[in-house]
Amino acid sequence: MSWPADGHRGKVLRVGHRYAVVAANDATTLTLTPIRPGSANSWSADTPPPGTPYELPAAPTSRAGIMINAAADSVTIRGNLIRDTRSHTQTHGILITDRGDCVNCRVVENDLDGNQFAIQTDTPPGGGHWEGNHGDQ
Repeated sequence: MSWPADGHRGKVLRVGHRYAVVAANDATTLTLTPIRPGSANSWSADTPPPGTPYELPAAPTSRAGIMINAAADSVTIRGNLIRDTRSHTQTHGILITDRGDCVNCRVVENDLDGNQFAIQTDTPPGGGHWEGNHGDQ
């Protein structure tokens, strides 16, 4: 087993009826986030014993640095490093899905290098200001 660095970040790890969220990973180790702020435990129930089989979902086909999957009105996304030049785990810098909507949004001066697609809009943005976003495509 050899995982890409942070390739499982954000996934829900399941062990029987228990679950935990992956905060980070390296090639062989998962680091779990606390179940809630200040908690010493990452699991939704008692900690499973070592060696217990687990389920880790496959990566979704679209893995965006920023994904808009619901209505967004007058949002500003400005001056961010939404790169994927090292891990190559993102497919999109910014993705507006067919369920998303970006009305009067301001998306400017973002660095989107290394993503397969810098910006993809399955639903066209409704107005706003979109310029100065840099990708290497």
